[in-house]
Amino acid sequence: MIEQLSHKQRRFVEEYLIDGNATGAADRAGYSDSGYGRQLLSFPNVRDAIQEGQVTKSSPWISVADFWLQQATPYLEELVKKGHITCVGPTRSVQKRESIDHGI
Repeated sequence: MIEQLSHKQRRFVEEYLIDGNATGAADRAGYSDSGYGRQLLSFPNVRDAIQEGQVTKSSPWISVADFWLQQATPYLEELVKKGHITCVGPTRSVQKRESIDHGI
């Protein structure tokens, strides 16, 4: 649904999902009239995108995944710094270095 929005409307939806403040979201999205936020909420495609974003944001699985990613990141960064693993590719997937002991 969000693909059907203009760049500014997408930005408005992203900002609105942060705090639910239409006026502030319109201002942060770059609209010259921040009062336009209330009007944006009346557009069906904007409302649908907000609903879609709220469902995604409230998904417990995403919260759990975010938690574990935050927990693992410092550990993985330390392993990269020590040269035990390397990040490769566009997704920065982690690969074990061939030259290290497999007992990590």
